[in-house]
Amino acid sequence: MRFSIARAAGVVAAVALLGTGAITTAHGATTAGATSAATTASVPALPAGKITFVDTAFGSYKPNNEWSTGLYVPKGWKDTKLSTDHHRYTGGKGHYSLRVNSWLRKPVPQPTAAKQKIAALKGTKGLKIVSLTTGQVKRTTLPTHPVHYYTTLTYTYVDAKGAKRLVMTRWVADWSGTKRLAEVELTAAGRPMDKAGLTSVLAVATQTLGRSG
Repeated sequence: MRFSIARAAGVVAAVALLGTGAITTAHGATTAGATSAATTASVPALPAGKITFVDTAFGSYKPNNEWSTGLYVPKGWKDTKLSTDHHRYTGGKGHYSLRVNSWLRKPVPQPTAAKQKIAALKGTKGLKIVSLTTGQVKRTTLPTHPVHYYTTLTYTYVDAKGAKRLVMTRWVADWSGTKRLAEVELTAAGRPMDKAGLTSVLAVATQTLGRSG
């Protein structure tokens, strides 16, 4: 069965609350202000309160091998399929993005996933670990698993063009609950000036994330 989080009860109201009324879904709703389209080479900061979200789903729909992932992503962001269960959504002429790796094959405890990521980043130009935090959020899908537990690693680095980049990688426990396994990896990336908007994008993605299979 194809999974659609658009049918999940209460999801619209829950997502709207994340933006204190400014962030909404695109099902007949509008944002508190229109999202500005970047028409010049200078792309403004991603505005936390002016993002419209739409539901999306991807996965495998082959007979006897059917599963899917659904969540809300910013409207208008380009969807790039990296693999069947791994998609990237890009906006702002490539300045910011959300990457969703929805089925980590061998889930490890979230602290282990974070430790492995930090080790892999060793030698990255200008690397600075900003924070490593944990949290939980009441989800808006699959009520049999009412809470998402997560760990978030935030860091900055300098890219090949000499620009400072901000990355927030979040490992989410979907079915494992309080065991806090890293089952799904969400990564929001952009410029330091995009932090508020990226934080909102990551929050909505976490709350609306759901998998079936």
